[in-house]
Amino acid sequence: MSLQIVKKRGLGFTDEQAEDFRLKITKAGEEVHKEVVGLDHAILALIIALLAGVSRRGHVLFEAAPGRGKTLLVKKLSEVLDLAYSRVQGTPDHEPMDFLYSHEVTGKSIKEILFARGPIFTNILLADELNRIPPKSQSGLLEPMEDAAVTFENQRVELPHFHLFATQNPIETDGTYRVSEALMDRFMFKIFVDFPNKNELSRIIARDQRPKELKKILDLEELARWSNLIYNAYVLPLSHDSVIVDYISRILINAHNHPAKLGGIKGEAPSVRPGEDLKIVAGISAFLNGKDKAAQADVKNWVLPVLRGRYPVSKTEAQELGYPGNHINDLTDQVITNIVENTPFVNSRVTQHD
Repeated sequence: MSLQIVKKRGLGFTDEQAEDFRLKITKAGEEVHKEVVGLDHAILALIIALLAGVSRRGHVLFEAAPGRGKTLLVKKLSEVLDLAYSRVQGTPDHEPMDFLYSHEVTGKSIKEILFARGPIFTNILLADELNRIPPKSQSGLLEPMEDAAVTFENQRVELPHFHLFATQNPIETDGTYRVSEALMDRFMFKIFVDFPNKNELSRIIARDQRPKELKKILDLEELARWSNLIYNAYVLPLSHDSVIVDYISRILINAHNHPAKLGGIKGEAPSVRPGEDLKIVAGISAFLNGKDKAAQADVKNWVLPVLRGRYPVSKTEAQELGYPGNHINDLTDQVITNIVENTPFVNSRVTQHD
C-alpha cells in the first residue's frame, strides 16, 4: 500500500507501521507456542476477536472435551499481550452476582465478609465450563457482552476492552446446561478444538512442562489503537452497496431459507449479528494478511466459526435431506458449508471496496 493510498483513504498508518504491528502479532503467537502446542486457528480467532474490541464485539466460545489446552491458551495469550485476566469456574451453584462481586471472610465470624469487585472487571474473562452454569446465572453475562458495561451498586460501570472467552463441554456431557440463544448470539466465534494429531500429541507429551516466563509483546494501549485504526481503514469503508456486504447478506438469507434450519423458514435465526461480525472479521483478517482491503474470500474463510454457534439445525430435517452423521455439530457444519458453497461470489464491482 503506497503512501499516496494512505493519504487518499486516510488510514492513519503507513505500510511500515502496519507491517511492524503484524510482526508483533506473529511474535505473540510464537511466544504463546512456547507453552501451547498447535491450536493455530484458535490463536488467530482470539487475535481477531481482540482486535474487534473497538466495536464492542469479540467474544469467543470454545467447545471441546477437557484437557485440550483451551484454558492454558487464553491465559498465556493474555500474558503475552499484557492484558488483565480473570477466570471463573462454571458450577451449578453459580449466582449472577458472582460475576460482579468477590468476597472473603475477614474475621472469625462468617458475617465479617469483605466484598470487592469481582472477576467481570477485567480485559479478558475466562468462563471455564460455561455450560455448567445455570441459565439464570448465565444471564449475568448479557450486559457486559452487549454493552461492555455492568450495573454495579446501582451505577453503570464501563468495561473498556472487555472480552469474554468461554469454554464449554460437549452438550452430551452430564451436568451441563444449554447456553441460552441470547448468549450464543453474542459470541463472535464458536471454535471446536479437536483432539491433537499424532505429531502434535507427541510434542505435547515431550514438552518441557515447567512454567515459563513469557515475553510481553504488546500491551492494551497498542492493541486498542490498532483495533481502532483497522476498523476505520478496513471495516467502515464496507458500505451497504459493497460486494462484501452483498455477499454476507446473501449468505444469511440463504441460511434463513434453508430447509434444515430448526423451525423452518418461519424461525428467526440467524439474527443480524453474525452478518455484522462477518463484516468486522473480514476487515481484520484482510489487514492481518497484508491486503489493501477486504475481499469476499475473507468472509468465506470465517463463515463457519461465526455462524455455527447461532444457527440451529434440525437433526431430523438435515438427515432427511441426506446429510450424513448423527452428531448435531457435524450436521450443523455440513449445512453451513453447503449454504456457503451455494452462495457464489459477485464478480462485478458494486463499489470500490470489494
